[in-house]
Amino acid sequence: MISNEERRKKPYAIPVQCLPYKGLTDGRVRELSNKLIEEMTKRKMKVAGFTTDGEWNSLRMKGNTRPLSVLQIRSDVRRQYGHMKLQKMIEMITPVCDADGQCTARAYNPAVPADLLKQVHGWFKTGATTDDAIDRLRLQTVPARYTFHTWIEGKDETKAEKLKSILAQLEYKHQVDLWQSKGVPFKEHLYVPEIHPKTGLGFCEREDEGHVLKRIGHSLRQGGNDDIQLERFEEALHDSSAGLTYTALSGVRKQSVEDVERLFSGSLVKWMENKGYKKEAEYLSVVHNWRRACDERGLTSAQRSKYNADFLSYLLDDLMPWHQQAELRDFSLLEVNRNITRVRGFSRETLIALIANIESREWRHEYITKHNLPPEHPRASTADDVECFFSLLRDSVGRDFTLRGSIWLEKGDT
Repeated sequence: MISNEERRKKPYAIPVQCLPYKGLTDGRVRELSNKLIEEMTKRKMKVAGFTTDGEWNSLRMKGNTRPLSVLQIRSDVRRQYGHMKLQKMIEMITPVCDADGQCTARAYNPAVPADLLKQVHGWFKTGATTDDAIDRLRLQTVPARYTFHTWIEGKDETKAEKLKSILAQLEYKHQVDLWQSKGVPFKEHLYVPEIHPKTGLGFCEREDEGHVLKRIGHSLRQGGNDDIQLERFEEALHDSSAGLTYTALSGVRKQSVEDVERLFSGSLVKWMENKGYKKEAEYLSVVHNWRRACDERGLTSAQRSKYNADFLSYLLDDLMPWHQQAELRDFSLLEVNRNITRVRGFSRETLIALIANIESREWRHEYITKHNLPPEHPRASTADDVECFFSLLRDSVGRDFTLRGSIWLEKGDT
């Protein structure tokens, strides 16, 4: 289905293509969306973005022409060095220097800077061994005073794994710098929409926010966030002023967005604050306000931006804790060994969706402001209209017909 970005006229979304299927791969969904975008472009319709649910997670990681997220770059570099032989990696950090102090490596790697090779050469001149150099370089993969994560979580690193960590971190920074030089600001943003090859316009990939909210609720109920004590939610259940219900806390109605909204309600935030449960109150507050930014009318653009930024900051406090220092808020410093599963208790898919949705909303806001367009409706990229449409038809078409996504448009498109 497609919908107008402003959503000022019903029906907000209309069906444009139906197809039977038993399963859809990410590649097949990309192919279908590109065909739809091509047909819309022929009709001079400006496509702003595409929304699906979480099954097609790679759409929010990798675009048609480049990575969309630094998390994709992180995955790529770990894969690149995951099976490299030890001797080859040693040669990549072993300097060969001439009389003028110009250093190259025995095995050239553009990700290994000359200054680093010169530094290693200096260590060797003072009697350091290759193992000493590896240990020193390993400490430099994260900012000072922070502890690095191992190549395999929970396991001490072997010599080969230390080198994998060092080279993957250097490669990651090298790749971010390359994209930055091409005008893709990955140092400032975790997710950057691409210019779509068929439209020539910026194109945002998002996950339906209702689906994301249900994922967040599931992770809370599962106890994924180590900072949160679920016993305090059980305590709130027995106090009517908290506004929490059994169905909301237990998640027995798995598809209920309303239940999850009760789990992150403003009344429960206040209850946690009054009880002095600071970590629970902070967590509930950032999710509650993010949901308001995605769904509530009447908020200003500045308020929506603040609520989005607060949630992103909450994620970064766990994912990249040094981001709070202005000089270190550089996503080329993101640690490649930081497992992106269970950041704040969220699954990998939830984290990727949140980053894509938050960053693309802010990118879209800047684009709209720059081109003097009307503001995006807070629910412009939700798929609930599509689900409602098919729920009406379910008695007619049977339970084998299922909706998955929608596209939204700029002002003036028909």
